Amino acid sequence: GKRGAELALKLQGRMFEASAEEMNLLVEACTGHSDGHTEADITVQTCWDADRLDLGRVGIRPHPKYLCTAVAKGVVVLKATGLGLGVLITSDRGMRKSESPILTNVNRLSR
Repeated sequence: GKRGAELALKLQGRMFEASAEEMNLLVEACTGHSDGHTEADITVQTCWDADRLDLGRVGIRPHPKYLCTAVAKGVVVLKATGLGLGVLITSDRGMRKSESPILTNVNRLSR
């Protein structure tokens, strides 16, 4: 929220570096994260989706209409149908079971 945005502005330059454009996006993502918005720059949308997809930790399943991207909506649908998110991903070391299924599922859904 607003306090997160204020903290980010305070820490910028001391704890992390970010351009003015990057800071504007971060502040927008922080201040609008709980307002239910879905229209914004793709970077901001991705932040909002990540936050909303994490609601499962408190027992809340996000409704796809409150998600911004097709990938995030697909993740929710997959979870709701019980198909699961564990997928194999490729790397320079071959194939392995994903330890971060939501992130690696982005690859599968975007193909």
